[in-house]
Amino acid sequence: MKRVLALVAMAGLVGCPADEDKASTWAKRLDSTDYESALKRLDEIGDPSAIEDLGEAWRKTRKPEILSVIIGLAAPLTPEQAKANFKTDYEESGRPASWKAAMPFLTEAVTKTDETNAKKVEAAAKCATAIGLSKDPDGLPALIEVAERDPSQGLINLQMEAVKAIGKYDNDKNAASNALVKIINNPNPPAHPKTVGKDQKTTASAKYTLYLKVTGAAVNALGDLGATTATKTLLLALYRTPELFDQIRRALVATGPAARDELRAVIQGKNAEIEKYFAHAPGQPKKQSRAFYCGDRSDRNDDDCVPVSAKDHFAAIILGDFYDPDTVPDLLAILDRPAAPAYFGEQRGDLDEPGPIQYNAVFDALKKIGSPAAAPRIRAIWLAKDKKDDKKDAPKPGSPAPPPPPPGSDAMNRALAASTYPFVTRDDVGLKELGEIAGKNGEDEQLRRAAAESFARLSKSDKDMAVLDSIAARFYDEANKKRTEADGEPKKKADAAEEQYKKDKALLDEAKQKVQEVARDKSKTAADVNEAAASAKRAKAEFAKAEKKYKDGTRPFKELDRMSRDYRSFARLFLSHKSRIEVAQRCTATADPVACYVGTLNQKVEDAVKFLRPHIKDLDETEAAIDAETKKLTDNLSDTQRKELQKKIDELKKAGWSKVEKQFLLQGNIERAMLEVGKAGKAAEKYTEQLLDGAKSDDRLIRQSILYALPKIVKTPCDSCVKKLAAAIKAGEGKNALLPLQLDTQMLRNFFIYAGNRQPKPEDK
Repeated sequence: MKRVLALVAMAGLVGCPADEDKASTWAKRLDSTDYESALKRLDEIGDPSAIEDLGEAWRKTRKPEILSVIIGLAAPLTPEQAKANFKTDYEESGRPASWKAAMPFLTEAVTKTDETNAKKVEAAAKCATAIGLSKDPDGLPALIEVAERDPSQGLINLQMEAVKAIGKYDNDKNAASNALVKIINNPNPPAHPKTVGKDQKTTASAKYTLYLKVTGAAVNALGDLGATTATKTLLLALYRTPELFDQIRRALVATGPAARDELRAVIQGKNAEIEKYFAHAPGQPKKQSRAFYCGDRSDRNDDDCVPVSAKDHFAAIILGDFYDPDTVPDLLAILDRPAAPAYFGEQRGDLDEPGPIQYNAVFDALKKIGSPAAAPRIRAIWLAKDKKDDKKDAPKPGSPAPPPPPPGSDAMNRALAASTYPFVTRDDVGLKELGEIAGKNGEDEQLRRAAAESFARLSKSDKDMAVLDSIAARFYDEANKKRTEADGEPKKKADAAEEQYKKDKALLDEAKQKVQEVARDKSKTAADVNEAAASAKRAKAEFAKAEKKYKDGTRPFKELDRMSRDYRSFARLFLSHKSRIEVAQRCTATADPVACYVGTLNQKVEDAVKFLRPHIKDLDETEAAIDAETKKLTDNLSDTQRKELQKKIDELKKAGWSKVEKQFLLQGNIERAMLEVGKAGKAAEKYTEQLLDGAKSDDRLIRQSILYALPKIVKTPCDSCVKKLAAAIKAGEGKNALLPLQLDTQMLRNFFIYAGNRQPKPEDK
């Protein structure tokens, strides 16, 4: 009995052992030498009751890792998340958010961080992100306070995260959008680096880059909010900071129809703010108006200033993103105005780098919209004859290709209009004339190519295929002439030069080898080594002369060979347009042409080759020759015979259609098919899902063709469109070749977020 009492007494003196699974046990140890274990254990237990103790520990130590644990404990968990993260206490019911408890510490971290300490700034940026996720009203003022500070290199990451977080406050959209608008409407932006002297350019560039980062983040955040009240601010930003065009474009389309109406007002000259921004009063120096370019530093005389079309150019591009046929008259009105560069790039000495003219934007927008209302005007443009100063003598066969016509010239406008025409017409009016332009010697080369492609986008007959054959034949003739010329005396000289080159190279290699042998031979003296090295040096000098002779001796053959291959490639380019005609013939012969057109999305390159072989003699002959020789590989051959046969097959493949040229055939099939699907309109609605699935394509032309067709066939609202286009964007991440189309895909997705009076949903973001 005495022993039992003694043990009880001892237990009373020592105290009950602490519960190692309780947050309170470990919270008490945050001030001890066991701090790291305590922090780790609190994170593992996941009990939000520890937030207060953790926050006080952070205030004492300012250790950034404590903030990460606070954020983790404040965030809500579903039962599934709790189970996946081994938070056993919350596996059945989940864990509610505890942002209120964490907010005092998160806001303090955001507003009072040490910008000289990168780790602390990084932790503060994570706090800003967490505040945005919480959407807690108490957190918004802190985000706004840090976002409105002058951008600095030390704080820029925190400021950008704060701006992004403001864009999450759709529960207080008015306050959030007002804050973002204020950031974008910065009344005192830093000087653009193009406008300052060389001695100030580095500093100006650094400041302007920070300004663009914060402003760009604010634009993106407004797009996330979908704040229709911000449309006017975004429009002004479009012209004030054209460097952010892509971001502003996304944000404007994300705000919905209100932006479309404002853009139409811009083109019509009815938007007071934009008119004021570009105003030029009579007698006012042009350098004081944004309607003119007077050099990067606005230091030119009035007579040297040139008009710019930025106002129409940027508005037209974005107007096309709304796919609204009612906007066609506004876009066509731009074509009545004088062509002018939208902007000028970096000035190099006295040379200016003009950007695209506004017509380019109009033609691109009309392609997207695809309204037949534009057809008569577009047809009239490409049918018009060039002005006298645009005419040039036809280049002689074999001469270098002439430079492309200048932006805004009649020839360029006709080429752009011809390329646009098949997307807006609903009949074959003008088909004959397109074929005549494509086959006309002396016509501008860009116009001929555009006409040939558009001709194939509209045609359905074998007779029209013959037009492409006749064009290609001229290029094949030139290719054969150059081939014959190359294989004559130039080939003999090239072969002789090649043989001599091998001999000269062998002599050099022999001299180098001798140096190594002498150096390794211990019986040789230093003088022997020096003599061998000198001999190798002389051999190297002689080989340099031999290399020049080799280049001179092979140059005529290589140039003629290149010209022959180039002509052959041009011929095949025109023949590849037959793929557009072939698919139209094949599908119109079926009971359900639209189903046939949609089926092309499942085609492979080899399918397109199979379909086109009966229509392209060169393709059929080269493929047949390769097939015939390849079958011989199954014969009982010696190693020597097999190698010789493989060499012959490789030569045939080299002369045959390349992978790129065969891909053109698949592209042509699908592009024409999607063009026809789009023209079918709502009759093709049932194929929406197939087109959405095809939008993941990595091929630029194929994806673009699908994007053009979708708005014309989809019944809106369309939740699936928003979801699947997001998947297409994700599939294209990191693929540089798809960057422009990634933006177009995002634009179409933003359009579908609002189309058909659809209300944006949280999962859209």
